[in-house]
Amino acid sequence: MKVHTVLTAAALAALAGQAFAQPVVDGKLTGDESFYGAIKWVQNVPTGFGDNDPANVPPSGDAAAAVTGVEFAIPLSAIGGSASNLRLTGWINSGDRSFMSNQVIGGLPNLGNLGGTSNINFSSIAGDQYITLNPATVGTAPTIDGTRDSIYGAPQAGWLQNNFTGFGDNGTATPAGGGGSEINAVYAVVNGGTLYVMITGNVESNGNGLDLFFDSSAVSGGQNVLANGLGGGAGTRLNTMNNLTFDAAFNADYYLTFDGNGTTNNVHFANLNTATGFFVGNGGYATLGGALSGGDGGAPAMSATIDNSNTTGVTGSPPITIPSADAAVGSEIDGVYGYVDTANGDLYVLITGNIESNFNKLHLFIDANATDGQSIMRSDNVSALFNQINRFGPGTEGAGLVWDADFAPDYWMAINMGGFPVTQYADAATLRAGGPILGFNDEPYDYRAFRGSLNDATNTMLFDGTILDIQDGGDTDLETNFAPRLAGNSLLFDPFNPVGTPDAITVSTDNSNIAGVTSSSAAGAAAVTTGVELRIRLTELGWDGSSDIKIGGFMTNGDSGFVSNQVIGGLPDGSGNLGEARAIDFTAIAGNQFVNLSQPGGGDPCDPADYNGDTIVDIQDFLDFFGDYGPCEFQVTPCPDALFDVDRYNPDGFVDIQDFLGFFDIFGQCS
Repeated sequence: MKVHTVLTAAALAALAGQAFAQPVVDGKLTGDESFYGAIKWVQNVPTGFGDNDPANVPPSGDAAAAVTGVEFAIPLSAIGGSASNLRLTGWINSGDRSFMSNQVIGGLPNLGNLGGTSNINFSSIAGDQYITLNPATVGTAPTIDGTRDSIYGAPQAGWLQNNFTGFGDNGTATPAGGGGSEINAVYAVVNGGTLYVMITGNVESNGNGLDLFFDSSAVSGGQNVLANGLGGGAGTRLNTMNNLTFDAAFNADYYLTFDGNGTTNNVHFANLNTATGFFVGNGGYATLGGALSGGDGGAPAMSATIDNSNTTGVTGSPPITIPSADAAVGSEIDGVYGYVDTANGDLYVLITGNIESNFNKLHLFIDANATDGQSIMRSDNVSALFNQINRFGPGTEGAGLVWDADFAPDYWMAINMGGFPVTQYADAATLRAGGPILGFNDEPYDYRAFRGSLNDATNTMLFDGTILDIQDGGDTDLETNFAPRLAGNSLLFDPFNPVGTPDAITVSTDNSNIAGVTSSSAAGAAAVTTGVELRIRLTELGWDGSSDIKIGGFMTNGDSGFVSNQVIGGLPDGSGNLGEARAIDFTAIAGNQFVNLSQPGGGDPCDPADYNGDTIVDIQDFLDFFGDYGPCEFQVTPCPDALFDVDRYNPDGFVDIQDFLGFFDIFGQCS
């Protein structure tokens, strides 16, 4: 235990001029080195959750490489009688036609799935979401079997899919396929008054549909905005898309749609100008000749089949350029920086590393009160993060995650990101030893809190509202965008008038690290300076004013049930991923799986201030440090005349003003 002495008035005045500004919460250490001081802990285990290296970026795919998909033949008489200036659009849709993918003929400006079909307005989306067919007339008709014949030639209008598929990437090379839907390109020829079309890609055999619309210049009318009122199977599919708006130059005259269940595929057709629809028939997968059976009288005399064996073409991953502040292709925890700013009432934490932008989760657990918290995780906490917070408590997979003996977290946060464009999310909740606070009638007093934000120039989320549920006795999941503990505390004063406290939590992410640990080495962990940065009010943490503040945490998969080997505090060298979350017992693992943020470098928090090692922090430490610092300034360490390594106050291998400021920050708190 260090003995602290009172400095003279002159010394205090000198130190007062060394006050440090609060850091900018931006996911970066740069500029805040003197504030945070030395790193608290460095990762020792290579990542088992993928290395964020440009070489690990999935291939973007090659739309031109796909040779199988949907192939059909339709009489030109059924679609206006002419292939001249015949426009075509289409997309992959959900089985009920209510949710559109990002697989659209004509392409999108690198968007994710478009969502609600009836709300889509293509005229508001950049580019043309259609192509104009210019099919050659050939003397030999292609064989309808779901495979592109060479006679088709080049893709129509030169168009190739420019988007990854948001509806899954097929990985099973069988005619029925194993999952995934995509449109890669459109090919077409004319033979004997029949239009032959080959659309390469996949239509997943789960009822997903390929919807096609023709705009024929040979007929008048057409729909620029889809209307409902059509009967039959075609109408069932089409009417759900009511109010969809095409590009201004596109007026749909005819509708053709395909879907299947893995055994049979179904074809429906509609003339939009006469409001007549037909079931054309059903057929098998990759059937030679594409024969259809069971169609309605009056339906076009078509042949068609689907071959879902394509595993090339576009991929299921968004296009990623690494390094990126947003996207990452691996998850790792490299180090922990922290500072307990009691003067301003804040905790600052920087967890360096990456969170893969596939919704992997970084779970953080903070122990700020020695008399509360969960040494074994409960399964009845508030249902934050789609109840994933309770994935760590007892369940059929295990008795509940057990923390080290000196760690019982009373606060939790989770950070994750994904989608396209990348969106980041943060969730927070209070962890109480006895579970959430309930009233006499089991009405809740604790909130689950969340925040989400499109990654932007700052990638910063503020828990500043606006959601703040009001306790009503029947709501067991109070939800807020404010800080959860302070919002819950307000209910204790007035259950019907909760108060949200702004500026209590700030979260910022920066995924640009491509160094740090790899899948085989942890040697570069200490050099990483970007990751997840937090500022949390000490009152929000429930700090008791005297307990050390500790942090633990780990990376998990998307549903939080599988824990990686990227654990704060570290695992024994050579450790692999921990696996099932509920079965983890950190007391059985060597070392501490947490970091004490109140103690610079561990041990007594004032050890670094006791520069001369006499167990007393006083003016003599000030003088001894200054005496060693002067001759060592601007020299590469180690400086031979120093009693201690002066560079340890800012371990960058060089003695400069940052070491000077780092020492006085600690000395000022401990003297």
